[in-house]
Amino acid sequence: LKALRAQINPHFLFNSLNALSSLVVYKESERADEMLQALSSFLRYSLDKNPDDKVALREELDAQRQYLRIEQIRFGERLKFVESVPEELMDAMVPSLILQPLIENALKHGFRVLPEGATIEVDAARTDHGLTITVRDNGAQATHEELKPGVGLRNVRRRLEVIYGSAGRFDYRRREPRGFEVVLG
Repeated sequence: LKALRAQINPHFLFNSLNALSSLVVYKESERADEMLQALSSFLRYSLDKNPDDKVALREELDAQRQYLRIEQIRFGERLKFVESVPEELMDAMVPSLILQPLIENALKHGFRVLPEGATIEVDAARTDHGLTITVRDNGAQATHEELKPGVGLRNVRRRLEVIYGSAGRFDYRRREPRGFEVVLG
């Protein structure tokens, strides 16, 4: 569980600080302040939350919005975030930071080959199995090798197994014509 806290991509922090420095140099103080506030909020959440704690989905989504706001300041209109979560599900309890590796992967692979930008979507729904959360992107068409889960996806799967046992659901798949989708339930 301690490794989860260290999982936040160090490149994210490095890139954020460099982008912040550039905003200061170019005297874009409003954008710099906005980025600094988002970075502070996101880091506070990631350091304050114990990975084995559950939080309201609202709180988890707020943290991910801060993360994506930082990236939107860096990438501008090229990054779009679409959230479809019914209000009645916002108080559902989820493991803290469970969405972070999924959104980070979507961002990484969405921008890899899409100079025009990427869209990251998060949906939640109540199903027969309980709460289902889907994170998808419109990124590159995944190769066979990329369909094997990396460290982030393996950590998410393992956390769900530890917390929910056999009731935890973790699926991932390629989207057509391009992109990737991960379903938690």
